[in-house]
Amino acid sequence: MAETVPNTKNSDQFCYDLPSKFQPDIGLILVTGASGYIGGRLVPELMARGYRVRVMVRAESPEYALRWPGAEIIVADALDPKALAIALNGVDTAYYLLHSLQLGPRKFEGVDLEAAGNFCVAAEQQQVKRIIYLGGLGDVRNPLSSHLCSRMAIADQLRQGRTPVTILRAAIIIGSGSASYEIIYYLVKKLPLIFLPDWAANKCQLKPISYKESLVRAISRLEQDSVSTRWSDAYPPAHELAIKLHEVVGRVEYIKESSLVTDKEASALFQSLCRVGGKEGWFHTNWLWRLRGMFDRLLLGVGTSRGRKSQTRLQTNDVIDFWRVEALKRDRRLLLRAEMKLPGRAWLEFNISEAEGKRKLTVKAYFDTDSLAGRLYWSFCYPFHLFIFDNLIKTIEQRS
Repeated sequence: MAETVPNTKNSDQFCYDLPSKFQPDIGLILVTGASGYIGGRLVPELMARGYRVRVMVRAESPEYALRWPGAEIIVADALDPKALAIALNGVDTAYYLLHSLQLGPRKFEGVDLEAAGNFCVAAEQQQVKRIIYLGGLGDVRNPLSSHLCSRMAIADQLRQGRTPVTILRAAIIIGSGSASYEIIYYLVKKLPLIFLPDWAANKCQLKPISYKESLVRAISRLEQDSVSTRWSDAYPPAHELAIKLHEVVGRVEYIKESSLVTDKEASALFQSLCRVGGKEGWFHTNWLWRLRGMFDRLLLGVGTSRGRKSQTRLQTNDVIDFWRVEALKRDRRLLLRAEMKLPGRAWLEFNISEAEGKRKLTVKAYFDTDSLAGRLYWSFCYPFHLFIFDNLIKTIEQRS
């Protein structure tokens, strides 16, 4: 293993510009919360620096091995002390980047404290040399939001053990794909005048780079369509351990299929269908897709606010509005799993196959339910599916 990493100014990674050097005496590094915005960018930086990295995830997925080749993937939950002890076994340094905000204001504080307590105990038992925690930045002399109070309580909880803890405090994180950047971007774009609430008066003591420079970097990454991680990469709480389509094939009762045959090449069709959702919408009857997203938001679901990380590229686990990419096979198949509020489980599958020298483009909707509410929901939606999916694949074929 080389002592230093060569300086490559054109690299997308920032580790090459750090003033410090690679430390060969640092052993295995554990990164938690790697599906989040910061963790997803930290893993490749550490690996490019030359460190051995173990990534802790709550659910197994083939996407992780493709996303971080060379990293060790281990499945564990911070609420499970036994699994946590296994994940921390042999670890030198652990990054604690976990939070449970998606559980809602009534649950996340208690869950976060329990997870931090478990992590603290397990780290001490496994003789971890250091925990690095990313918390929030705020003036404790002023009233703080429940989120900032929870961030500070977690820092105190981690310090209860004998394992040394390095606490980093960050204010709003402005980066391509971050929730903070996208909120600010759309507020400024849509509103000519913004009235700030009282809690926005909290001062930030640290300014490692200027606000202008942060925004320039974020905008340039977005314009280059090269957002490496995004706030929406993290799973909604009810979907991280979601059942996959292949686990229910054969017993899904409700299926709607539409198809057409075309002379277009499979690669052109695939490229076209992979652009659905996000800023470009769903190509046809967009108002119905937006209406479904609004209805989902009324039910406290994700709606269509998540959009897409990239408008031109897709990979497994990417988000497309209220869908998530479950499986992807180039020029052949795109399988989306629904993450909206539903009385059942739903998937949307696009397939491209050969048909007597031509290509057959098929879209198939699956709906799995055991409840009366689910059956009524499918019956209500079925008439809309009849023309939505027919027109969708026609538009995909025309745009390819």
